[in-house]
Amino acid sequence: MKSTVLVMSFVFVIFVFMQACSGGGGSARVSPDISRELSIPKGDPRCLNGGTQTETGVDHNGNGILEPDEVENTVVDCFKKVTLSSDVAGGNCLFGGIKVEEGSDINKDGLLNPDEIDSALTRYICRFQIQPATHLIYRADKNVIDNHELFRVRIDVSPFEEVFLAGPDTGGAVGVSLISPDRSHIAFLGDLTTRGVTELYIVDLRETGSEKVKISGPLVSGGNVLEFQWSPDGTQLAYLANQDTNVSAELYTVNPDGSNRNKVNGPLVFGGGVSQFSWSPDSSRLAYLARQENFESMELYTTPPDGTENVKINDPLPSGGDVSSYEWSPDGTRLAYLADQEADQTFELFTAFSDGTGQGKVNAELALGGDVSDFSWLGNATRIAYIADQLSDNKAEVFVSFPDGSGNMRLNQALPATGNVARFVISPDNSRIAYLADAESDEVLELYSIQVDGTEYQKINGPIVPGGSVHNNSSLPASFTWSPDSSQIAYLARQNSVEKIELFTSLVSGGSSSRINTEIVVTGGNVSDFAWSPDNTRIAYLADHASDGIFELFSVLPNGSGQNRINDDMPDPRSYISGFTWSPDSTRIAYLGDPRAFDVDELFASEPDGTDNRQVNSPLESGKHVINFLW
Repeated sequence: MKSTVLVMSFVFVIFVFMQACSGGGGSARVSPDISRELSIPKGDPRCLNGGTQTETGVDHNGNGILEPDEVENTVVDCFKKVTLSSDVAGGNCLFGGIKVEEGSDINKDGLLNPDEIDSALTRYICRFQIQPATHLIYRADKNVIDNHELFRVRIDVSPFEEVFLAGPDTGGAVGVSLISPDRSHIAFLGDLTTRGVTELYIVDLRETGSEKVKISGPLVSGGNVLEFQWSPDGTQLAYLANQDTNVSAELYTVNPDGSNRNKVNGPLVFGGGVSQFSWSPDSSRLAYLARQENFESMELYTTPPDGTENVKINDPLPSGGDVSSYEWSPDGTRLAYLADQEADQTFELFTAFSDGTGQGKVNAELALGGDVSDFSWLGNATRIAYIADQLSDNKAEVFVSFPDGSGNMRLNQALPATGNVARFVISPDNSRIAYLADAESDEVLELYSIQVDGTEYQKINGPIVPGGSVHNNSSLPASFTWSPDSSQIAYLARQNSVEKIELFTSLVSGGSSSRINTEIVVTGGNVSDFAWSPDNTRIAYLADHASDGIFELFSVLPNGSGQNRINDDMPDPRSYISGFTWSPDSTRIAYLGDPRAFDVDELFASEPDGTDNRQVNSPLESGKHVINFLW
């Protein structure tokens, strides 16, 4: 039978060859498949940045031209490429930043060549100067209990100089406060004019004695401003409010002086509303989640700050489908989002350009019952890392992919039957991913690191005692963090003793880990929180090392030497330090606590070695507190 097939195939090849070589003479003619490629100009709704349209079909009339009625298939290929490069200080960015260039990949080589760059689309994401640690702003009920006011203290002089910034006119309190990126203004929420009505205010920090200015619009009865954000360039604010109706939260923008106020979301269906929003890194657009067109579905939209060109990013959702979360790419050109877009209750990861084009799925096909549960862009915007039970249901693993879904790769090593990846963190230089997984023993979480290309796999933690594990506290930003220079990882673990959560560091290149906290001598004592200094030189941490539940603040070098307690002795055994923050220039640590008088939370600042430790706020009476603070 095999020889018969070969002979028949040979005869068929000869027949086709003769047909192809024969001339006219009235023989039968086969109509060939032909194609043509058309250019799509920039601005066309199909491809806002240009592209090509390839049409294929059969040349029935034999004229060598694909006529419109002969087209059987059309493929549209949109060209849009983005490159990132550093912009040196003193150029378009006074203190440096990122240059973002866009254009059409005309020659389809996958690169954005100089002659393909559209200069009109070039923009810069600039850094602001790191300010010296000269001032702290804090919120406290200094004069009347629960009437929170805002104060600013200059701490580079002795004695400190405190000034009042804002407070309620008749009762009420200052709420959430945010300093502008250039540190020239502070914006805050509060019911400062009408008790129980929260509005948005701003104070100019450049002039002593500046009065607060209300910048949110007039509110309907029962309305409130709910939250707000500065644009990254500091030129505008966006806020969520029941401004025009008290049944729906909507999104608005305004300039710091209160001018140019706009509602930016589209018309809402009855009962709809905006729930989340964020600025693009370049401040050119806002993204937001809303029940805008369909009350049953939460969808993702973008808009420029003036509210024009409001576009939906996600593709149509099935009945009951929602976009659950999203994240801007660091260059501001794309959004990644989680949604059950193709099947209800199956959440997958998608990307699209900020104008709604270029929609694509990032994850590979999921195992039956699988979902994507977490994701993050690499800082250079080239890839996305995510956790999913992609290969097997109920087995969470970490993957990396290009934004269009190509190059999809599992990063973690093979896991045992019950193993899972719990969380991951990308290094600041975007070269590696650290992840937490029970990869060797069920429910014993350990810490691993791997290059984003899947090479140079390393275990980070040291040997774990029986019953121990690397700590995974979802209430902390992370139970492990990269050093700012990406050379080390600090992590919390029950590594040496099952009775204690302690602080360790390890080089990413391998080698032994080091415990760096002071000796914990009390039963039940733990390290509860820690943070690297921005300049990479020290780590500050909280620990109840001597008395269970009484947390004190320490600072240490990454190798465990140079151990210093920051706070003073606490005479009352019920006192403790509740929180701390490094100054942006790493020269001081500010912290909250009641070390001097129980139940009177006050603000302190210290050198990293514990010297020059001083109270920042003016003295408070019993029952009054500093609530929070900002550098």
